[in-house]
Amino acid sequence: MKYSKSSHSDLKVSRIAFGTHPFDEKYWSEISDKKAIDLMTKAYENDINYYNTAPYYGWGRCERLLGRFASKVGRGNVLIASKLGTNIEGKPFSLKPKYIEEELYKTLDRLNTDYLDVCLLHMPDENTPLEESLEKTNEFKKKKLIKHIGISNHTVEALEKAIQIADIEVLEFHYSMLTRKAQEHKGDKISKFGEKQKLIMTAYRVIERGILTDLFEVGKDSLITRVNKEFKSPFVEEKNIVKIEKLLNELKAQASDFGFTLAQLAIAWMLTRSKYTVALLGFREFVHLEEDIKVLDMNLSKEQIQKIDKIVKGYRFSI
Repeated sequence: MKYSKSSHSDLKVSRIAFGTHPFDEKYWSEISDKKAIDLMTKAYENDINYYNTAPYYGWGRCERLLGRFASKVGRGNVLIASKLGTNIEGKPFSLKPKYIEEELYKTLDRLNTDYLDVCLLHMPDENTPLEESLEKTNEFKKKKLIKHIGISNHTVEALEKAIQIADIEVLEFHYSMLTRKAQEHKGDKISKFGEKQKLIMTAYRVIERGILTDLFEVGKDSLITRVNKEFKSPFVEEKNIVKIEKLLNELKAQASDFGFTLAQLAIAWMLTRSKYTVALLGFREFVHLEEDIKVLDMNLSKEQIQKIDKIVKGYRFSI
């Protein structure tokens, strides 16, 4: 396994990490506890050491499943990351210090652990100064409730402020071939910031909830299509259908020429962004887990990356 290493501590994250959101049956369809835990175990057997969750994933179910898995393989053998601000009671998102302290203890209870390896602020809270939230995470760290502090879905400007307040080691953000410049806080700008600061960057939605895979067919009713519509992905909206179909056909042809599946191409492309970049992926099938892990032994040349970028650059989507 290849790893991204923090320049601030001994934190070492496998370059493919495991996201548990696909175990949320509200969005992704049924999956048994046994299969979910077996998938995480298979990932662990392939040296994936970083497992990401959040309270509202499955309304607590994903945290509980992750806790059971960690107990099975040995808590100290895996890195668990969860987020602050969201909850499972339907209360408004908040990063107020009192609120995130209450929610942290609930998360630890669901995970059946007494600490988080990585604790992330889930997203910005316009009603709470960032300083207050981060000062509270510093307090959590002193109490050994968390080992490392991360921040998710914030702008570069907020991150510049954050690193002056807390020892930020992990950035989490939406980043894929399709959205690299879609928004200010996603894509190239934040990746360059993380590279400069030598922070571990866990990129999520790398394959756009299945759109960047050979399984997805434009216009076909499928789980991938339904999930992306549920989350209002622009890539399944009528206004972008013609463009996305043409782009995916070009990318699939290029992937085939390189000896990759489309998913492998999207993941490999992501890992070329920086030695600090980690692809945070969700798995529901063993065959997809095995397929994606192979990427770590597959390399894209500079010329191949240029070909991919040239293809993607020719398309602009209404986002």
